[in-house]
Amino acid sequence: MVITRIPAQDSRLRIPDSRPLRIAVVGAGRSHKNEAAIARAARSLGHQVRLINALTWTQRLGRFSLPLLSRGVEAFKPDVLILTRHATLLGEHRLQKLIRGRYSAFWYFDLRIPPIQSVLTLGRMVDAMFTTYLPQVETYRGLGVPNVMHLPQGVDPKID
Repeated sequence: MVITRIPAQDSRLRIPDSRPLRIAVVGAGRSHKNEAAIARAARSLGHQVRLINALTWTQRLGRFSLPLLSRGVEAFKPDVLILTRHATLLGEHRLQKLIRGRYSAFWYFDLRIPPIQSVLTLGRMVDAMFTTYLPQVETYRGLGVPNVMHLPQGVDPKID
């Protein structure tokens, strides 16, 4: 017997939304940085991506860059936020506003012992935190980050 349609009573089976996502990647933004690689990878999958270089803008303009960076994210109207450690430069209040109503993930690439307080704060705020170092998963869970997982870094064979 061939099933040609999903039975109406089975609401657990849903056809995924196939539209491209609008993804904002917030962190460092130079072409050789991890954030730029994340943005390239998402674009290669057909998503619309805006890379927000929080690090360089805060180095150049200091605190005056913070509202500009927030507006840059908001104007893009992302479905998803991918944050890295340098997103913490925006401050907790601005990040909470940006995260509200959106799926948010924090990908942490560094090994810091003990963990940095701003990293712990961001890890607790987002929907999911990913760390490139497997032993850190239990460390962050023990420090109150509820949803932390291991996600190793990869390379793009055409560029890296």
